[in-house]
Amino acid sequence: MGKKALAAIIIAVGIIAFGYTQYASATQINAKITDSKLLEKTDKGSLYNLELEFDNPSLLILNAGKTEFTIQADEKTIGGGILDPFMLPAMGKATTSGNYRDWE
Repeated sequence: MGKKALAAIIIAVGIIAFGYTQYASATQINAKITDSKLLEKTDKGSLYNLELEFDNPSLLILNAGKTEFTIQADEKTIGGGILDPFMLPAMGKATTSGNYRDWE
């Protein structure tokens, strides 16, 4: 019984360590703007259609639903928008688009 308990503990520690490393990797997802098109310009700001590419360094498949985002610089909100839902494959890249409005 001692060997089985030790094996179970070693397996549990291994699973926890693997899960933590994948969680840590998933927090390092990179995003870059691959395309930006001006849709509308008014005296209140501009509306853009953005295309973003996400790079997933983890072994986890990540599913992102409709996502609201804001952009801040120097503690001031300068814009925001909504991204379309997308799935980010393990150790892969995914592209999604959405609208972004800046506030002038």
